[in-house]
Amino acid sequence: MVTFENPLLDFGIKFLYYLAPVENLRSIFKRGIMNKRRVENLNLNYADYSDRDVQTIREEKSLHSFVPLFLNTRNAMTYRYQKSGVDFVILRLMSDLVTQYDCKVSDRIAACRFAKILDLTAQSLKLIGVKDIIKAKSFYGDQELKQRMGAEILVHTDIIDSKWIESIFLVPGRSRIKDLPVKQLYDNALNLYFYV
Repeated sequence: MVTFENPLLDFGIKFLYYLAPVENLRSIFKRGIMNKRRVENLNLNYADYSDRDVQTIREEKSLHSFVPLFLNTRNAMTYRYQKSGVDFVILRLMSDLVTQYDCKVSDRIAACRFAKILDLTAQSLKLIGVKDIIKAKSFYGDQELKQRMGAEILVHTDIIDSKWIESIFLVPGRSRIKDLPVKQLYDNALNLYFYV
């Protein structure tokens, strides 16, 4: 459902996040952020560090026609990428993009078997407890919270235009990436990344 107003702003959410391997950045800034189906249909060469079992579930749930964006980056995927040494950045996108695309929201990692996927409205955001999701900083020892911190804004499109990318966040200590058309920031306070 495309909304004329951004319901995320009712909850103070100005930005959404996308995890991107550094190898894919040039393509993202040239072509936009594509859903998995589009990337595969175009037979593009891209780095993919996603969990194969999770991708199988996402395919079964027809989620590959959506671009997944996170409300909270301190989630299981960020932790796994960091722990395994993936060279990636966090793209920060302006949340107003939801006024241009058909979007849904999941109450947890969308690939979870029992995830609820709802039209993106202020009511659905309240229903999933979005305030708790965006405030959480750690899911250690709490499987339910781990799933909920991975809640997604699912953008039903082939491509999100790169004009929506406001900045990228680098893990502390990583050198800046040359020739990117967007500001690069460090997450020195570790609000987006984990200390691993």
